[in-house]
Amino acid sequence: MKDNRKRKWYPISFASTFGVYIDQMLEDSESQYKLLLSAKNKPGIVENSIVSRIKEAPNPISRYQEQLDKWNQESQNSFNQEILKKLAQKLSKARKVNNEVLDLAEYLRKNPSNKILAKDAAEFGLDFLLDRKN
Repeated sequence: MKDNRKRKWYPISFASTFGVYIDQMLEDSESQYKLLLSAKNKPGIVENSIVSRIKEAPNPISRYQEQLDKWNQESQNSFNQEILKKLAQKLSKARKVNNEVLDLAEYLRKNPSNKILAKDAAEFGLDFLLDRKN
């Protein structure tokens, strides 16, 4: 999804707040991953509409990466470089967990039991009577 809003850049003094945002995003993604993982072995517990919302949710990681890259280009002192290095590590971990959430959501979307739940009763009954596997 293309974001057409004008990009707002922040000064390096915003780095600590930026770190809090990344921490919260990571915490939220880890929580979401745990919930989806618990649903993995419980067929049909997650509806496709929930999975779609997860996959379509805005993801600020690329915008955060752009901001971090801009700070890295501008920053010359070692103190700022150390802060930016830590932020990059946090962002990398957040990206990894977010990708795991998206992969798991996709797995759940493809799970046949979710396809069964998406059918109405008549369609399900007809499939059963005709011995259709989908």
